[in-house]
Amino acid sequence: MIRCECYKKEQTLKLWANAGLTTDLKTRTFATYKPYNSDTTKAKSIAATFARDFEEKQSSIAFIGQPGSGKTHLGMAIMLNFLEKGIQTVYMSYREEITKLKQNIMDEVVYQREIDKFKRCKVLFIDDLFKGKVTDSDVKIMFEIINHRYINGRTVIVSSELTIDKLLDVDEATGSRVYEMCREYLVEMRGKENNYRMRRI
Repeated sequence: MIRCECYKKEQTLKLWANAGLTTDLKTRTFATYKPYNSDTTKAKSIAATFARDFEEKQSSIAFIGQPGSGKTHLGMAIMLNFLEKGIQTVYMSYREEITKLKQNIMDEVVYQREIDKFKRCKVLFIDDLFKGKVTDSDVKIMFEIINHRYINGRTVIVSSELTIDKLLDVDEATGSRVYEMCREYLVEMRGKENNYRMRRI
């Protein structure tokens, strides 16, 4: 028996619905990412290679450093590519979701339900990791998520304005796990020339 195209489309729509995407993020594809220098060209190439080879390698990837360099766009392009292939992927906006998790931390049932969707999905895209003021609670929650995925060999896509050194400064246990998981595909952007938003100033 062969699944019909309508079934495949229905399954893809379910994946999209469960991914936590907002409408504007769905436009951030590889096709709409336009490199504007050698660094952004290299970043797009690494992202595309990661997406192409994922089912064989099952690796993780991180886009770190300079704000405005298209890190979220490339992470989203990978995520959309995976969803089109039927690979379960969940989007986690760090600042938004960490607030929700802290609000539910005293209710064990709700907390576990909410955190489990980030711990147990096949691929997790953590966007803007450790952006803004970081509390001890933030660190503990993110360590719980990342450590679970690290131990169980589950893929992460990470974007952060912090370099690896800065991530280690925030929390060495979390930062070192991100580094080990993503070191084969680690895209670090440095310099204001890579900030797309500043190019017309």
